[in-house]
Amino acid sequence: MKNAAALVLWILWTFAAQAEVLKPVPASHVQAALPGKGSARVVTQLMWDSGKARLVRARFEVRDVLDLPEAEVIWRPDAFSADVEGATGPGTLVWMQPGAAAYQAGAVIATLKGGFENGVLQGQGRYWHRSGASYAGGWRDGAFDGAGHLHRADGTVYTGAFRAGLPHGEGKLVARDGTIYRGSFYAGAQDGDGTLFPAQDRAFRAHWRAGTQVGARQVIGGQAG
Repeated sequence: MKNAAALVLWILWTFAAQAEVLKPVPASHVQAALPGKGSARVVTQLMWDSGKARLVRARFEVRDVLDLPEAEVIWRPDAFSADVEGATGPGTLVWMQPGAAAYQAGAVIATLKGGFENGVLQGQGRYWHRSGASYAGGWRDGAFDGAGHLHRADGTVYTGAFRAGLPHGEGKLVARDGTIYRGSFYAGAQDGDGTLFPAQDRAFRAHWRAGTQVGARQVIGGQAG
């Protein structure tokens, strides 16, 4: 009977987190934030220990990729009977406003969902921030890596290759005004050959270096990306 009650509480907790992800919050209401290198952080929370068939106070380390020491960080494993020794396996890290209860969906600041190894996201995963920022794609050591889709809170959208958290390789960047760049990126900036589709002008091909156009333009016409 105790096991069933604990399972019900865990299910309600999980659905509360999912409901918050679907709730839109204006970007002006909260400072936008994207994951960075972060720092190690020790988390202490109640978890279900299947071996002891009861809730236990678990203490383990996670990577705080937002570097928000004032926020509460909670580990929510997908499996009810998860390893209480660490944040490993499929699950979600949740950043919450300080002092909020774990079940308060409206207090969620950000979520990071995917496969974790000792508190660090590896492989495919999804990030969501209530400012409107989001990312879906590959991760390595807690940073964007591989193919992914990034939507910033200001409306800028990037789809393509990432390395160490930054656009790196071939990709497509769509600015808020509708301007589109398709081409090569290096360490977060346009670098190499690319095509620019201005929102109010003719498209052209050119060469970029560290985000700056160098050399002559080759006008190709058209305004659609």
